[in-house]
Amino acid sequence: MAGLKKSNLNSIVELRTTTDDNLPNSLSELGYTQSFAFTDSQLAIGLVTVSLAGILFLLDKKYEFDEIYTFTIVLIVLYFTLSSVLYYFKSAKKYKDVKYIGYDDKGNKITIKSYSPKFEPLYKVTVILGHNVKETEFDINYSELFDAFGHFRQDELTARIKKEIAQLQKK
Repeated sequence: MAGLKKSNLNSIVELRTTTDDNLPNSLSELGYTQSFAFTDSQLAIGLVTVSLAGILFLLDKKYEFDEIYTFTIVLIVLYFTLSSVLYYFKSAKKYKDVKYIGYDDKGNKITIKSYSPKFEPLYKVTVILGHNVKETEFDINYSELFDAFGHFRQDELTARIKKEIAQLQKK
């Protein structure tokens, strides 16, 4: 159970990771189902780029360079293109720090982005409802999400996200 796992209260990285890992639990309590399409597409692109590199390696071992020159150029261009798309998914503002994408029973989309500043014990969260239609940002101090022993308080995170979603839906 996630509530019984202790986290190191002196490690912002561990606190952020524990909180990120518990986001799906909080949002499932609120009636959202996580979608893995974005993650799956990133994994597929990564797998294809690794496969291309492997194919290039095998071709280089089996044939002379002059025999496969054109094929090598095509594969390198394809590798570069796919790597650029993957880089865009990892670094573009629209996709950076996305921790959760889900849908409710009506098909309404929710996207959660989060990060923590390097030396501040804050969990900065952005909630986006719909396709960039409604957006809000808020901060949660880790002392609100963890007790003095390092146990995660799921109900605090769920209540805060529920409050922010309710405010967004009123807009």
